Amino acid sequence: MAEYTVFEKELSEASGVLKGVISKKRREILKGGDDYKLVKNAMAYTPDAALRLLAELGVASPANVLESAVRGLPDDSKKNAPMIAEVVRRFQPNTTVMECRLEKTAEHVVVKVRDNLMFEIGQRIPVKKTDTAIYLLDGQQPRRRGQIPGFKG
Repeated sequence: MAEYTVFEKELSEASGVLKGVISKKRREILKGGDDYKLVKNAMAYTPDAALRLLAELGVASPANVLESAVRGLPDDSKKNAPMIAEVVRRFQPNTTVMECRLEKTAEHVVVKVRDNLMFEIGQRIPVKKTDTAIYLLDGQQPRRRGQIPGFKG
């Protein structure tokens, strides 16, 4: 039984070839079921089929591209890794932001949430860094004050 371990999105990002071009070439040269199939709403390839596809597309060093596509892109996962912060202050006029202190660095940051009245001073929350200076709540917004669903902190 074939293992479908290479996903089309990662293959596109690693090779620099547009996803639409990969999809068109896939329909031309590969056989569905044996070489590729839909796995959880994403197109997945066998490693051999992915190598043939990259070679047909004219990608330089398809083995290296395939290796990085299987491993994924580690830089993105580190950039958006969740961090733990403690709520320091809630702003009354603007209830969509609050001031928090990161646990690891003790740095004070601004965290954007839906409603800061649902958080308590001193509560630990998961946050993730964005491209701007504002952090976001990582996970669901609380339904009851002081309780974040699925977070044990």
